[in-house]
Formats: sequence, structure tokens, C-alpha cells
Amino acid sequence: MRVMIFAPLYHYYGRSLEAILEQRMPSCCTGADIVMGVDARPPTDAYDAVTTKYVRAQETFLAGKYDALLTIEDDIIAPRDALARLLETEGDVCYALYVSRRSHKWLAYTEIVGEDGRSLSDDPELARRTWGSVIEVQGVGLGCTLIRRHVLESISFRRSGQGCCDWYLAQDCIERGFRQVCDTGLLAGHIEVCRGTPFVLWPDPNSSSMLRREELPTGRSRQDTG
Repeated sequence: MRVMIFAPLYHYYGRSLEAILEQRMPSCCTGADIVMGVDARPPTDAYDAVTTKYVRAQETFLAGKYDALLTIEDDIIAPRDALARLLETEGDVCYALYVSRRSHKWLAYTEIVGEDGRSLSDDPELARRTWGSVIEVQGVGLGCTLIRRHVLESISFRRSGQGCCDWYLAQDCIERGFRQVCDTGLLAGHIEVCRGTPFVLWPDPNSSSMLRREELPTGRSRQDTG
């Protein structure tokens, strides 16, 4: 099995890059190629720019002899065993668990309807009960996600509304009957910058807010303003 690891970049942080470069290769994986999606100029529309990067990545993926695509975005601190664990997970699209910067909800959605939906963290009792297990979800997010080849042969990255291409990928998977799962024991950090200070958001079922913040040491992070 051969994997393409894709990282769409605008800014990067040391811990994010370390996690990408140090992904543990499982025995079932014959190799992995890391592809960085970089634009020369800042985007005028962030969602359109992200979608364009994923479209290009899909073209590169399908032109190669890859069996799965692992996406790790540049503001995500992925577990170093993410590739190994997601490859072992039985699903067409397999998500690690992380927190949305925008809504502060877990990006493990039990329901998606149009431009809205219900996150697992909207139901704290269910979130605690399923914590640490692999559960079926309806999406969503490409922060740390494994997509099997047959999905990308059937579905194209697109944007058609207010959301980004991850939302419409999840919708298309639902429509096509592809199985989406989330390993709620595989936690990824999401970097959020508040008043110039970078923090990492982590899912936490024991917190009233369902998340915890960790300050990102400035000595271990950097930002490419390109």
C-alpha cells in the first residue's frame, strides 16, 4: 500500500511540520510521498484557495499509484501514529478527532443537513460514552483525514456554498454511501492564534466547553509570511 500525504500550506508551525515529517510507517505501507501545496501569493478567498489546492492534490494523487490520501493541514498537530492508525481503521474516509477553530465544536459530526449539522460535542453524554472508540460519523474536516482511493475516483473536491470543500466531501460521501468514521482516541491539536499568541485546541470530554487550550511555546513555532 502506498500513501500520499498532502499538506496545503499558508503558514506553518514547527510542531505541525514535525508531525508530518515524522509519521510512523506501518508494516502495510510500502511508502509515502509528502506533497506540499504552496501558492506564491496570498489568497483573495481562503476557501476557494484551499479547494484549489485540494483539486490539484487529487489530480496528483490519481495520476500516481497511491492507495490512500492522508491530509494534514498546516495548523494541525497530528499524532505521529495518525497514518498507522487511520490505515487500520475500517472506513472509506477516516478522521482523527480535532476541534474547529470557528465554532469550537468537535469536527466529528453525527448529522449534516445542508450548511448545518450536529457535532458529537453537542451531545456531551454521547461524546463521553464513545470517547476513545471508532464511531461512524457524517464528517467532517480535512485537518487529519485518510481517504481511500476508490472515494477519490468517485468524488471530486468542490465548493458550492458557504462552507469549504471538506463539508461538501462529507455530503457527497453520504450521498454515495461511503462509510465515514472517526477515531475519537486519535487526537489532533488545532492551532489558534489569539492576540498574537498561538494556542493549541484539544478535544476534552471532561471540560464543560468540551475542549482545552494549550499555549504553543513560541520557541517551537514559526510562521512563514511568504
